[in-house]
Amino acid sequence: MKNHLIHISKEELLSSTKENFITTCGFDLEKTKHIRMMDRALKVLETGQHTIDVNALISDYDGAVYRDNKIVIDGSEFTCDFFSQIPAESVVRVYTYLITANECWFESEEEIMNFLYADSWGTSFVDAASDIIKEFIEEDARNKYATDPNLKYKLSKTLGPGYYGMPVIATVDMKNIIDFEKLGVTVKDSGLMVPQKSVVGLYLLLNDDSIDFPVECSTCLGNQGGCQFCTRKKKIKK
Repeated sequence: MKNHLIHISKEELLSSTKENFITTCGFDLEKTKHIRMMDRALKVLETGQHTIDVNALISDYDGAVYRDNKIVIDGSEFTCDFFSQIPAESVVRVYTYLITANECWFESEEEIMNFLYADSWGTSFVDAASDIIKEFIEEDARNKYATDPNLKYKLSKTLGPGYYGMPVIATVDMKNIIDFEKLGVTVKDSGLMVPQKSVVGLYLLLNDDSIDFPVECSTCLGNQGGCQFCTRKKKIKK
């Protein structure tokens, strides 16, 4: 599977997107003020959702691309501090993905609340789409490896630029293995993607369900290589 295109309709995502939006905004819809704010946000969605267009690309690779605590695909190398805790023999497959929702249209940045709501709607669509893509990858992994009852397979937490010690600028290298142009996504030298409501990352399919991916490690600010001395490494190796 290489740059497999998936289109996700807004209708399929709408329920989860609204839940994500409410959580992000911290709304309590039993409060009158928050109900009014949600009504305004829904109007922003109604007028701006015509520019929302959710698409994804997924590729998968043999686990052999992961070695020496790094991933090497078509000459592009990806490193992550957290990789020091994952033995090469535990990686069965590597999945990469790119998701974009374009943007939620808004009339003017002068209406600051409408701008913020539109921005949050875009993020909420991407988050909802990310869950769908994870489910697709999990199903693909089950289809490929369900015949091996002796191993307990586990999908890693989402990894990629900005998470678990992988630098944001790694997005620049991601475009060497993912067809960003196919989805109309461009990458700046800094690693910033346009449209901004885009996300790129990867999953590791592991044959060891004891490997842990602590939430607090996802955005750890420890110095590079610090994972080698982390006490959690001892837990993983048990």
